[in-house]
Amino acid sequence: MICSPSRRLYRMSPRWVSGNDLRRVHCIMSLTFPPRPRSVLMCDFVGYIVPEIVKVRPVIVLVKHRYNRQLVTVVPLSTTQPDRLGDHHHQLAVNPLPDKPHTSCWAKCDMVATVALARLDRYKVGVGRFVVPEVSMADFNAIRAGVASALGLMDNGGVPKGICETAYPPRR
Repeated sequence: MICSPSRRLYRMSPRWVSGNDLRRVHCIMSLTFPPRPRSVLMCDFVGYIVPEIVKVRPVIVLVKHRYNRQLVTVVPLSTTQPDRLGDHHHQLAVNPLPDKPHTSCWAKCDMVATVALARLDRYKVGVGRFVVPEVSMADFNAIRAGVASALGLMDNGGVPKGICETAYPPRR
């Protein structure tokens, strides 16, 4: 990883490192602030190992880390419908990605990850234009229930109430 003074992070995939080929360097801007729960961001999963997610993918922020401001827990999104539907899959009512409003979007609640802010960036909608969309509260609660199901926590009486409903009212 090479860092420039402008806070850009340059990541090189292991297959690109050989031969010192800098033409294929993937560049993302890292977040400098902890995002709010329900935010939709882009996450660079480079460095993970297959069958984990190994590419740049949109994610929904579930929760900020309790003790480390540089970490958040996320759930990845996909536009591909799962082969076998389970309780840990949730189809969003509305696709939160502004440039793909008519494409169905699925939350992969069984692939929860805690990632550093350096892996996250806002969603790019044009040249130099970035946005941070949010999912609805109904979708967010369904995603939380899917995560609880994937982790085997549904026998605890459901998903406990989170801080999100009270501390983070919807943006206008």
